[in-house]
Amino acid sequence: MSASKVFVLVSFLSLLNPVLSASSQACKFPNRSPIDWRPKANETRVFQIGTDPENPREIRVSVPPLYNGTGKELPLILAFHDKEQSPAQLEYETRFSDKELNKDKIVVYPRAVNDTWQSDITVRRFQKSEKTIPSTDDITFISTLIKDLDTVICFDTTRLYATGLGTGGGLVHLLACDPVISTKLAAYAIVAGGFGTKSISPIWAECKPARLPAPILEIHGEEDKILPYMLNDWEPAKSRRAVPHWLDDWSERNGCGEAISEPVEGMDGTGTPVSVTKLERGGWISEAEAWGGGILRTAKSCPTLNEAKTSEAKAGEGNKDGKDASEDTDREAIKKLREAANEELGKDSGDQKDEPKEEEMLKTDPAHFTLLHYRIREFGHGWPLQQIKGMKGSKADRMFDATSIVTEWFNIHNLPEPEVPVEKKRETGEEDDQGVDDIDDAEEEVLEAIDVDAKDSEEGVEKKEKVKQSLEEEHDEL
Repeated sequence: MSASKVFVLVSFLSLLNPVLSASSQACKFPNRSPIDWRPKANETRVFQIGTDPENPREIRVSVPPLYNGTGKELPLILAFHDKEQSPAQLEYETRFSDKELNKDKIVVYPRAVNDTWQSDITVRRFQKSEKTIPSTDDITFISTLIKDLDTVICFDTTRLYATGLGTGGGLVHLLACDPVISTKLAAYAIVAGGFGTKSISPIWAECKPARLPAPILEIHGEEDKILPYMLNDWEPAKSRRAVPHWLDDWSERNGCGEAISEPVEGMDGTGTPVSVTKLERGGWISEAEAWGGGILRTAKSCPTLNEAKTSEAKAGEGNKDGKDASEDTDREAIKKLREAANEELGKDSGDQKDEPKEEEMLKTDPAHFTLLHYRIREFGHGWPLQQIKGMKGSKADRMFDATSIVTEWFNIHNLPEPEVPVEKKRETGEEDDQGVDDIDDAEEEVLEAIDVDAKDSEEGVEKKEKVKQSLEEEHDEL
């Protein structure tokens, strides 16, 4: 079977799980939420939430001009402030509530207890014992908040995003690592983030995202003194993750792979000179000195490792029995059938996609990559909005605005529609007719592709019979 025919088959199967918008419950039942919780367009309000009346949590909600509560569902951004910063200060610094910059995104700014998130490594680095550190379970709080927002604010649940500054950025990392919350968030944007290790706190010990690859943007000042880009000379190697090491961690999780070609020079989709290198599994890395050399930009395109998954684990907890939460889904069944066919045909399942062409790699806008990182020279800690100085006499081509970068990043990333595990459907008595049809279609598509490629040759007929037998065996097992 030729590589092109395999690619057609994979493309066909990808259509079985299209990206669709999905309305929150508040869009469908607007009158069920309390009157006090019905936001209006062009307003910013503060709400007290939580089950403990003595210790309520606060959120600040900014509603854009296009919101009407019952019409077209809008995207929603969860924005997490830095240490000792208020939600109002983050709102001012990011300008997410500026009508000229944001006409269609609802922004929710949760407030940390004592303005200190669970992810705050600036506290933990200088205290001797975890017992002395007041800790709040912010992961569970955010999980509950997402459920509550679903019932009171009309938004598109496939376009729920998380962004954070400083220690709030560290919290965004923890949300991306959570096996449940990671299935709810479409993309992540971190500015000047701080990332810990298990030696600081157990919350940094594991990262088990249930959906990969995870689209992650990180922006960091090279002169950051609060959460430095690199480890300081006096910092132990296990005290925190330096930004380059943290990026490597996510590159590995996302399956980006290592470089397998020589760099190719050219211009990308934004008109910036770039160096592009092919990666394993069909991805590539684009590196550039942007904004007149004042910013080092790295973007990685990584292949899909797994589709959207669901998990029975509680937010903040890993899968304790080690069993894959997506096991026995229709998608997994189709994957097994596909792998069986490829094995019989002597093809490696990792080589199913066409190799990216140099022209395609060069012209791709970096905003469409899986991992995107901006290292800003001569900038410290904060949310960047400034004219970048060019290096070696070069002029910066434009203002660097982190808010525009973040909103553009969110604009192109949607959450795939999650699959429902077959076992869950069986528990509720729901028949999985569509799943069976999808598997049958996959079988037919494999066999048809072989027919086209092999025609009536003796070798082709033999291959077809072997694959058909393998598919039947896999189907029986499923």
